[in-house]
Amino acid sequence: MSAQWQKGAWSLHTDLAAGDGYFGQSDVWGIVLMPLFDLTRRLQLVGRYTFLDSDDENGLSLNRCEDEIVAGEGDEYHELYGGVNLFFYGHKLKWQTGLQYASMDDSADDGGEYEGWGITTGLRISW
Repeated sequence: MSAQWQKGAWSLHTDLAAGDGYFGQSDVWGIVLMPLFDLTRRLQLVGRYTFLDSDDENGLSLNRCEDEIVAGEGDEYHELYGGVNLFFYGHKLKWQTGLQYASMDDSADDGGEYEGWGITTGLRISW
């Protein structure tokens, strides 16, 4: 389920998702809250909070670069992100960059606990 709200230069995008596990996978659910503020027509500030929860121990695994640091799995994930979008042609051509802090709890205490910072930047193209 997702929703979007906008008033003037402010907007808020939200997502709520849940999934039933199968073949030994855990049930999971999560929420994303993403406030945005338009500084100009081409420049936007972005914040994001992500929360994921697994019903079982070791029901979540890290993705992207974090899994190169910690190969284990956990059961609760938090992420805070702050960044900037620079639009060249709306959402079809934009440069995105930001700083994130992420942590994952590991109730089983078998190597999945994670806490770290990351910088992401990229040119996004779609048509």
